[in-house]
Amino acid sequence: MIEKKNDTMIYRLKGLIHAIEFFSQRFDAKQITHHVVDFIDELIVLDQVVVFAKDDHVYRPVRQSGYHNYDYNFEVKPAYEDIVVLHAGLFSKEDIKRFLPKEVSEYFPCAFGIPLIMDKKMFGFVLINRSEDKEPFDSEDEIIAVALMNLFYIALTNFESYDALIKTKKRLDEKIFNLFAIHQSSKILMSTLEIEAMCDLSTSVFSELTQSSITSIFLLKEDSKAFEMMAYQNVYELRGELKILLYTNDNIEALSEKEYFCLENGEDLESICAIFYNVDEMLKALKPIYIVPIVKNEDVLGFITLGRRVNDMSYNDSNMELIHSLASSLYISITNAMYVKTIHEQKKIIDSKLNRLMNMNLMIKNINSSSDLNHLFEITKATLEWSHNVTSCILAVFDQEKDVFVIRERIGCQSLGETQTFTEVATTLKKGHMVVASSIHEVEDLLGLEVVNQIEGEFGGALLVPVYLDKFELELLGFIGIFDMKDMLLTDLENQLIYESIANAIAPSWYHLKQLEKIKNTYEVNSEALFMEKILEEIEDCREYDLELYCFLVDFTGKHFMEKSDLFQEFTQYFDKAFKIDNRHLVILSPREEDAVYIQENLDQRHSMKQLKYGVDFEDYETFLEVLVKFKIQ
Repeated sequence: MIEKKNDTMIYRLKGLIHAIEFFSQRFDAKQITHHVVDFIDELIVLDQVVVFAKDDHVYRPVRQSGYHNYDYNFEVKPAYEDIVVLHAGLFSKEDIKRFLPKEVSEYFPCAFGIPLIMDKKMFGFVLINRSEDKEPFDSEDEIIAVALMNLFYIALTNFESYDALIKTKKRLDEKIFNLFAIHQSSKILMSTLEIEAMCDLSTSVFSELTQSSITSIFLLKEDSKAFEMMAYQNVYELRGELKILLYTNDNIEALSEKEYFCLENGEDLESICAIFYNVDEMLKALKPIYIVPIVKNEDVLGFITLGRRVNDMSYNDSNMELIHSLASSLYISITNAMYVKTIHEQKKIIDSKLNRLMNMNLMIKNINSSSDLNHLFEITKATLEWSHNVTSCILAVFDQEKDVFVIRERIGCQSLGETQTFTEVATTLKKGHMVVASSIHEVEDLLGLEVVNQIEGEFGGALLVPVYLDKFELELLGFIGIFDMKDMLLTDLENQLIYESIANAIAPSWYHLKQLEKIKNTYEVNSEALFMEKILEEIEDCREYDLELYCFLVDFTGKHFMEKSDLFQEFTQYFDKAFKIDNRHLVILSPREEDAVYIQENLDQRHSMKQLKYGVDFEDYETFLEVLVKFKIQ
C-alpha cells in the first residue's frame, strides 16, 4: 500500500517536473489558463473543475469540466484582485464563500480553489471538486495544488513582465521613430523659409506620419480675425482644390487652452463651434477628427486638421504626442519664416530708401554741373521719372512780372497749357508751404476742374512742392507738381520729405542760373548785328572777286519760344561763319555747297534747312534782307 502510494507521488512529481518544463515556455495568459486544467486534471484526480480568468472588467469561466454554468460572470473589483494579498495560499470552501460572490459557491460547488496570481493581483482562480463516493482530498493533493499554484503564478507573472517589456519596447520604438520623424521633419521645415511652401510641406508631413485621410493647415491672417486654409491634402483626391476662410469671434485665445480638440468629443466640438462663425463649412468639407492648434503661450498662429486614418485605426497617445511635437516645431518654423519675410521686406524698404538717397545725391552732383536752366530742369525731370518712379508731373517756373506759372518740363500732362495761374494755391506756394491733395476732389478744388481734365491718366491726388530761396524775404522760383507715382503712395510723409529735399537742393542752382541768364541776356553779343555786317562784306567780296557764296538758313521748332537748340551750338563750333539770329533761327555762310550735306545729315525732326545762293536767290544786300525776313516770318 505504501509502495503504491509512493509510486503515485513519484508520478505526480514527474508530472510536476513536466509542468515546470511546459510552463517555462513563452505562453500568453489565455494559453496558460487553457492548459491549467490539463495539468490539474492529470496531477490531482478530480471530477469537476472550472477556470475563471479576467476578461476586460469581469471574471468569466474560460474552461470547465463537470460544471455547466457557461454564462455566469461577475465584475472585477479591487477587493477581489487584492484577495491574494490578504490571503495566502489555496482557497478553502469557506474562503470561497467569504471572499467571492455567493453565486460562485452555488453554481460551482467545490472542495477548494487555486488562485491564479499575476503580480500580486488575482488574475483568476480554479475551483476543484471530487465526487462524494471518492476519497476526499488529502495533504498530498494540497502539496501538489500549492506547487501548481506557485507554478501558475510564476508563468502568469513572467507573461505579464514579458508583455510589459514588449509594450515598453513598442513604446520606445514609437518614441524613437517619433523623435527621428520630428528631427527630420523639423530640419525640412526649418530649412523652408517661404510660408506657402512650408504649409504645403507640413500637410504632407502630417498626412504621412499620422496616416490622416484629409489633412489641412489654417493660418491666422494678419489683417483680420480670420483663418485662411493655406494647404490641403486628401489622399483620395490627387488634385483636390478647396478654399476655406474661417471667421472668428474675439475668443481666438480659446484655441490655446488645449493641445488638441477631439471633435468626436461633444465638449470639444462645442468649443470649436463657439470660436468660429462658419465652422459648418469646414466640418462638412474636411471631416476633421482632431484640430491641433499651432500655438505657444496663447500666441495662436493657426491650426492643423486631421481626418480619419486611412488604416481605420484610432489615434493613440503616441500619435498625439508626435502630432503635438510636430505642431510645436511647425510654430517655430512658421515664426522663423515670418521673421525672415519681415527682414526681407525691411531690407527692400531700406534698399529702396538707400537707392533714393543715392539717386538724390547723384542728382545734386549733376545739378552742380548744370550749365543753364534748361539743363537743370532736364536733370530734375530725369531724376523724378527714373529714380523716383514719377509717372505724372510738371516743373513750373514762376514769372513774377506776369504773376503766372510757366511749365518748362513735364512727365505726361501733355495737354496741360503752358501758362497757368493756379490761383487757389499760388498764395500758399509763395509762402513756401507745400500743397497736399489726397483725393481727386481736393485736386479739383485746389487746381480747378479745367486743369484736372487736362492731366492725362488716372491719379488720386497732387503734391505741389515749392522751390524758393529764403533771403531777406522769401522768393518763389517755381514748383514741382507731382500727380501720380508707380507703386507708392503720393502723400506719404517720406515722399513729401524726399521731394522737399529735391526742391531745396535745386533752389540755389535755380536762382543762380536764373541770375546768370539775366546777366548773359544783358551783355550778350548782338549776333544779328554782326551777321548783317558780315553778309555785307561777303556780298562785296563776291561782286569784286567773282566768288561763290552759299547761305544756309536753319530753323528750329521748340516747345516754347525760350527753348534753345543744342544743334545751334554744335553748328556754331563747327562753322566759322555761323550766326544765331534768335532761339529759332541760325544762318551759316560758306563758299562750299557740299557743306549742305553735313548740315542735312545732322538735322532732326525739329530742325529744317533752306539753302540760298548768291547770284541766284539774292543779288545784293537788300534782296537778301527780303529773303531773310520771309524766312523768319515762316
